[in-house]
This record gives sequence, C-alpha cells and structure tokens, in this order.
Amino acid sequence: MTKHMLAASSFWEKNAFLRQRDLIIVGGGIVGMTAALAFKRSFSNRSVLILDRHPIPLGASTRNAGFACLGSPTEVLSNISSAGIDQARRVLSLRRSGLRRLLDLVPQQIMDYVHTGGYEVFRAEDHHAYQQCVSNLPMLNALYERGGHLPLYQDLSTQVPPGLKNFKYCIAAPHEGMLHPGKMIAHLQRRCVEAGIDILHFGLKDYQEHASGVDLTLDSVELTCAHLLLATNGFTHALTDQAEVVPARNVVLVSTATQSQLKGTFHYHQGYYYFRNIGSRILVGGARHLHRERESSDQFLLPPDLLAHLETFANQHFVLQRPFEVEHRWSGIMGIGPSLCPEVKKLGPRIHAAVGLGGMGIAIGSELGHQAASKIGELI
Repeated sequence: MTKHMLAASSFWEKNAFLRQRDLIIVGGGIVGMTAALAFKRSFSNRSVLILDRHPIPLGASTRNAGFACLGSPTEVLSNISSAGIDQARRVLSLRRSGLRRLLDLVPQQIMDYVHTGGYEVFRAEDHHAYQQCVSNLPMLNALYERGGHLPLYQDLSTQVPPGLKNFKYCIAAPHEGMLHPGKMIAHLQRRCVEAGIDILHFGLKDYQEHASGVDLTLDSVELTCAHLLLATNGFTHALTDQAEVVPARNVVLVSTATQSQLKGTFHYHQGYYYFRNIGSRILVGGARHLHRERESSDQFLLPPDLLAHLETFANQHFVLQRPFEVEHRWSGIMGIGPSLCPEVKKLGPRIHAAVGLGGMGIAIGSELGHQAASKIGELI
C-alpha cells in the first residue's frame, strides 16, 4: 500500500488561510472566543485567528453541566480555608463580572439561560458541615454584598426542595442559574465569524518565539503571528509546563425523560456532586474526588466505577417513578491552576496563557478572556 505524501500548501492557501496574523488564539472555547471578540473590538483593523483541533471545542466549554457556576457555601468555605478570604472574595467578584460579560455577549433566550436559583443540600450525617455554613452565612454574604438585593446564600433549614430524598438540610443560592452550553458556544462562534475573526481546525504541535513574532507548527502546516494566546486550560500542560495547570476529568450523566419534581441547580459536598433538571431529564455529575489522582487526566474516558457510583447516587437521592436510566454520558476536562484564581500568565514577550479556571469557566471564562485581550492589547 503506497503511503501518501503530505501535499505542500498552495499559494492560494498560504495567502487566504495561512497568512500571518496579529494574534493567534489556541483554543476555541469560551475563553478563546471571548478574548478574540474583546481584542477585535479594541483593534478592528488587526487580524485574529482562532485555532482549535476540533470543530466543537473539546475541553469543558461544551462538556460541562450548564450551571452559571456561582458556587456553593461549602465550596466557598473550602476556598477560604485553602487560599484565604481575599482570594475567595476575588473569585466571587470574577464570577459575578464574568457572568455579566457572558450575558452581554450571548442573549439569554439564545443559550436557554434561566435564573433558577440554586441549592446546596446536606444529608443528616453532614450536620456539622451544614451548621458551619449557617454560622458563616453573614460572612459569606458580606463577600457578595454588591451582588444585588438578594444575599448570596439563604438558610432554608429542613425545607429541602421536592424531587429529592435522603437529604435533610438545604441552603439556597438565589443568584445561580442554568443554561445550554452548546447553544452558548455556537452563538459565540457566529459572533466571531461576523466580527471577521478566522477559525481554523488544526492541533498545535509546537511554537517558537523570536524577536518579531511566534512561529507555530501545526498538524500539517505552519503559521506565524505577532502574538500568541494559549486558551487551552486543561490541555495546556501538553504545550508548556510554564502555566502549571493540571487537568481534571469530570463525568456527567443525563437520564432518559422521566417524571420528576426536581427543578433547579443543586450542589452537594463542596460541589463535587452537582445535579439539575434539563426539562424532564435529570443531569448528575462529578465525584472525581473519589479518585483524585486518577481523574487528573486529559483523556476522555468514562471510568465504570464512577458511572456506577453516580447511578447509585441518583437512585438514592432522586424521587423517581422508575430506576435512574442513563441515556447520555460523557466526560469533560477542566484545568486547575496553582492558585484559586484563574490567571493570564505571561510566558514570553509575545506569548500569554489564560488558564486555571478550575470548573468555573461558565462564570469566569468571559472575564478571563477580556483580561487576556487587554494584556495583549497593551503590547500593540
């Protein structure tokens, strides 16, 4: 069998698709596209190209659970314990401003955004964690004091919402919401095309910075740009070790259409479990903390033990007319950075990385993209 030689790029391809750009962004998810749009708004005469190895972004932007991602009280308390109150306050501020930017970019009706409010639920054996949250509610709400007339969290005591069982306590999160991540990303793609931002589907193999720009080696071609932004989050470690981002895999299940009273978004156990309704279906995901080291992976696997665990969790905690039956299952890859806050890190005079969203991409992604565009814009 004859092995085909790689075809050389034509003059036309080099002139139209492979020409030099002012900015190339690797990663076509929420961070990459919002960075491209923000940069193009400020520098309309500059050329911008988004590179993504797949027509549908594969990381977490279309593989999450569709939460607004404002966080649960046990999660915020854990953040305070590990990173300090100032960092926790900053993350809440980023979540608030990022969600606002996202809603400015994508109309609510287009991405099915509904301000449902959310809940964190506790089992009887979680009494200590629940009491710790309740005693800290004034402090937690003070962190979010500019978030509007509603507090960040409200204690509902034993008023657990319908559709659940084997939970005893509940704290409401009035600012939480849900959306359709696929429709969100599709709209951002359309906005990029309308703004004159090019999108090509190649994987980045290597890059080399020099005095006048950055040379990129792709799957089968080469490109050059003046500035490079890596917006690859959980996959950044394969391109550079400077960003210090660790991948984290999450598994998500969606049921068949079922008759359930479950409505809204829910967290349990510091957000390691999350569930919501999608119309008459139920989504449940998470539990990566049970195998933290193994799930620090960028491979799209579906570990059978986690699938079985989440199904058991669903049957134990959801009021259903029949056993939980899975119709859809997938995994997504997050990126966890060395600090609680995501960052735009300068890797070289012409190279930046916007990474470390830690599962907060829906809320923070647009803000991080805007920050990346601003930092690169300062160099133009």
